[in-house]
Amino acid sequence: MASPNPARHVLFSLFALLLVLVLLEGAGGWLLSRQPALAATRELLLGERLPETDVNATPQAYLLYIPTPGFTSHGFQQNNSQGYRGPAIPVQRTPGGFRVLFLGGSTTYGEGVHDPAASYPARLGELLQADPALAGRQVEILNAGLRWGTTAEILIHYLLKFRYYRPDLVVINPGGNDPVAYTTPAYQPDYSHWRKPPRMIEPLPHQSRWLLRSRLASLLVVLLFYPDVAAGTTFVHGSEQTPARWFTPRQSGRLQLDEQAFYNNLSTVVREIRRDGAQVLLLSYQGNPFDVADQEAWRRYYDHEERVLQQVAAEQGVLFAPFPLARMPEALWVDPSHLGAAGEQAKAQYVHEQLQPLLPALLSAQPPSAPPAPAGLELVLPGQ
Repeated sequence: MASPNPARHVLFSLFALLLVLVLLEGAGGWLLSRQPALAATRELLLGERLPETDVNATPQAYLLYIPTPGFTSHGFQQNNSQGYRGPAIPVQRTPGGFRVLFLGGSTTYGEGVHDPAASYPARLGELLQADPALAGRQVEILNAGLRWGTTAEILIHYLLKFRYYRPDLVVINPGGNDPVAYTTPAYQPDYSHWRKPPRMIEPLPHQSRWLLRSRLASLLVVLLFYPDVAAGTTFVHGSEQTPARWFTPRQSGRLQLDEQAFYNNLSTVVREIRRDGAQVLLLSYQGNPFDVADQEAWRRYYDHEERVLQQVAAEQGVLFAPFPLARMPEALWVDPSHLGAAGEQAKAQYVHEQLQPLLPALLSAQPPSAPPAPAGLELVLPGQ
């Protein structure tokens, strides 16, 4: 009987190992091709994709996050260099302009349309520009809608950024994100029980990127170290990561109106907008009525928010418009929450109609301007 050849045994083992690695590498490549989120995270780590969160936004120190400036997709530049959707306008007002600011979530941003010009703020801008009442006035539109945005972002984005644009009119259309706060355990009015700071993925150092040239290694790195990014959960958590639980409702299991962040955030931003000299239209949100699962899970929250919006409007003397469900047949919806191009146009036409009672007073009023400052309080910046 011939004795085993050690060299042949080693070669066979190496060949078998190489074959297994090739097969695993192929499996890794196949999984990456089937999981776009995993592939996108790999591209971020390789420096082949612009760093952004799972909602095409960029973290910001005080605003939490903003639409990624200059972001392009589907052949359109989605966001301008100032960090909101559509064409940028100067911060300083131009004589004769009529400036409209839109605040809200993805339903204001226009998640259901690829072209920013097809979003309802842009379409409403066209209708206002053609309105005989605005003849001779240049209509300027700021679409400050924010994917995943809540009333917390509406409030802080207005206070820290968009008030400086001094709009004549602000249309606030909260989306369907605030209700998540009611359904996540251990409710906190600051929403820390379900929201977390967005995570920005930075590319790996150049000397480390060689590892990700392997599809198999890429898969392991992403799943082991960046699973939340790949899963699209960079904004939310399941109540287990709340930094500080400080709030307890007065009545267990029930939130009084003054304990609801939705009410307090909206009341505050409307009050500040009116104090800055602009008018306000509050537009409610309703999900796709033809999506049975969405309606069963969320409709009561949508209806509650509509009642709260109506209450805020009554308390502060601003216009309220309920969402026009009757005008939105099934063909206008693209998912449980968002409208397609025809639906955005229908929404714009409805809001234009609702604005008619406001236009005479708006057009006769002096444009909002910076209040006169007492002498001696001007601040000279360094190097000026």
